[in-house]
Parts: sequence; structure tokens; C-alpha cells
Amino acid sequence: MSIEVKVHRNELFDYRKKAFVDELLPTLSVARANKVRGTGTTVTAGSHRVGPGSSFLMTYLSIQSGSPDFWWVLTREGTPYPGELKGTIDVGYFESKGVETRVGNIKEPLHALGPGTFRIRFLTPGSAKDFGVAFEGAEL
Repeated sequence: MSIEVKVHRNELFDYRKKAFVDELLPTLSVARANKVRGTGTTVTAGSHRVGPGSSFLMTYLSIQSGSPDFWWVLTREGTPYPGELKGTIDVGYFESKGVETRVGNIKEPLHALGPGTFRIRFLTPGSAKDFGVAFEGAEL
């Protein structure tokens, strides 16, 4: 009696490493949630630092507002690594109060962010506002 064993392996091309790597599901997950009440022109509601040689795959993003008429901005900044980009990644606008939720998955993330710090900020017209942000993802 003989047993036949077949092994199937998926590989993906990693553009940062410029090589094919095994397709693996991430093991380190990140979840953040925060509520803030802010005044002024810019209020930071959430941030996360991605370490050197790592990537963050954002799979869930929820933005809440108790007030109408404001912009939210996802930015990446403070990257000390050569060749890494920084600046505005995503922008949204709330005409009325409510919740905006975006859902992705590990193979189709909402955003793939490299080393550096990303922040979620609210741009307000100056009066007091209630905001909330929640995001989840995996760091590889």
C-alpha cells in the first residue's frame, strides 16, 4: 500500500523585496478605536506606526461624526526611510452627521501602508465637534 502526498504552495511577488515569497496569512493583528471631542482646524483621532521592513494592511475603517460638514483625512508622515512616500492617502467628506464604514479583507485591503506613521485627522470649521474612528488590519 502506498500513500501519495501532494503539497500545494502559493507564491506572491513582493515588490518591496523584489522576489517571490510564500503566501501567508498575517499573524499580528492591529485594532484601534478612539473617540475625541475637538476644536480648531485639525483634530487627530487615531494613528499607528508601521516599523521598518513591515507593511500594514488596513481591512476595516469606520469614521463617525456627531456633527455635519467636515472632512476626514488619512495621511502618512514622518517616514525616515529613503524612497518611502508620505502625504495624503485618502479623504472623505461628511455632509451630515453619521457613520461611514469601509470593509476590505486581507487579500483586498482598503489600504496597504509601508513603514512610517499614518494618522486619521478631522478637518473642522472651528467649533467643537464629536468624532470617532476605528480601524483594523494586519502588520506583516
